[in-house]
Amino acid sequence: MRAGVLTPRSGVVPSLSLASGLLAGTYAEDERFPEDTRLGTNPYFAGMATDERFEQVDELRRLAEDSGRNVIEMVMLWLAAQQGISSILVGATKIEQINANAHAVNWESSADDLVSVAAALSGR
Repeated sequence: MRAGVLTPRSGVVPSLSLASGLLAGTYAEDERFPEDTRLGTNPYFAGMATDERFEQVDELRRLAEDSGRNVIEMVMLWLAAQQGISSILVGATKIEQINANAHAVNWESSADDLVSVAAALSGR
């Protein structure tokens, strides 16, 4: 969070925390988006699917594999650890996604894990 954005009684609730499935590793860079998905039906969401974002997902996937986790767990845990985050909105459309998202923040991370995820999300 930027300094000065939050007051002691304020919080942030990120929406589209998994970028409509993009950060969940749901989509492949070289495949068309299924028509029954946000990326397949909405140009705004499809516009998030840039080469840079796919590179970020690839790096997150490597980090997740190294830690015995999955990409959803890495992203959700990183979000939950950020100062000022009071809740995380997820756009789950299936019960399996709800269960995976709830399970995602159910493990302890190290400071190194959080730094690595931040670096992957920032493209460094």
